[in-house]
Amino acid sequence: MFWLELSKLTSKIAFSDLCECIYGEGVNIFAGSGWGTEKSLDRLHHEIKYKKALPRLFRLNEVQLNANQKSIKALRKSFVADLVHRLRNRLPVRAQLLANQLKVDPPAVFPIYSLDDCNSSQAIALQSFPTRCH
Repeated sequence: MFWLELSKLTSKIAFSDLCECIYGEGVNIFAGSGWGTEKSLDRLHHEIKYKKALPRLFRLNEVQLNANQKSIKALRKSFVADLVHRLRNRLPVRAQLLANQLKVDPPAVFPIYSLDDCNSSQAIALQSFPTRCH
């Protein structure tokens, strides 16, 4: 969001392959958050939260809105598949994370999908768990 906010302050933006700025350490929600890892649900939660905030904070055209909605839909499916994976494998799921996700995006916690909408790894995870995806 920082870079998007910064871009609103000017009408001109330049790109370079040179290191012009070092912004130091920060929060990288993608570090160590591959599918099925402990940080994966956190990353998906924050990504959904970010994508849902974009239309509230920035003026998006129709193409951008459609792309954003498509991203949110894909992130929801990934959230459900990851959650099911964790439950099937008896891996911990933080209740506070689910509560936070329920506030941000209830469809990601209580999905209504058909298996035709899921990719193959998601479908395998969902088929073996009694959910509303059947």
